[in-house]
Amino acid sequence: MRMLWPRGSKLPTARGPRGPRRLLLASALLVGGCGDAPQVRVYEAPADGVPAPAAAPPAAPPLAAAAAESGGLHWQTPAGYRDTGESNQFRTATLKGDSTGAGEEVEVAISRVPGQAGGIAANVNRWRGQLGLPPVDRGAVIAAVSPAPTGEGGLPGMVVTLANADATPPAAQRIAWFVLDDATWYVKATGTPAAIERETPALDRFLASLRPADAAPADAAAPSP
Repeated sequence: MRMLWPRGSKLPTARGPRGPRRLLLASALLVGGCGDAPQVRVYEAPADGVPAPAAAPPAAPPLAAAAAESGGLHWQTPAGYRDTGESNQFRTATLKGDSTGAGEEVEVAISRVPGQAGGIAANVNRWRGQLGLPPVDRGAVIAAVSPAPTGEGGLPGMVVTLANADATPPAAQRIAWFVLDDATWYVKATGTPAAIERETPALDRFLASLRPADAAPADAAAPSP
């Protein structure tokens, strides 16, 4: 089932340890890197809503925990991915990886922007433009997006995959986004069309692991001092 949040509708609200929480998730693409031993990371962002979620993907190889706190996001990094340490004012973290061992990495950018930036159609057409693709009408956008995978206690959202095999070099993106505590979070994976297709299972497991930092599993690894 593919849906877009109706114009003018209220965002869904979830309640957690810190009270009511506004949630909205849309499309995002992940990109990864390589990593062996589990590593814990803490990402902080200043404190500042989506259709029914898809079922989480099947169980995956061991994951390296990476926690985000203080108005942030918690996730589990797929095996074969690493945190590059790259960040800036809006980009919270950057992952790179190749979970299949094919020798071709994808990059996953995790970003946070205050407020609700743009609409679904505007964002999808902006991402299409980045790949050298022409804009499409709202009907085509609705057909392209779908609910993002989510795990128990995770964030609902949507995901879209875009590809331009005729670009030089060929390029693709798998993008998800959601609104949490009056900020929009994006997970944007970038790589070749073949790499994005191969990495989609790992990227979807990553999406299913996303949750507010204050709702992270009790057995999640503690953040480094």
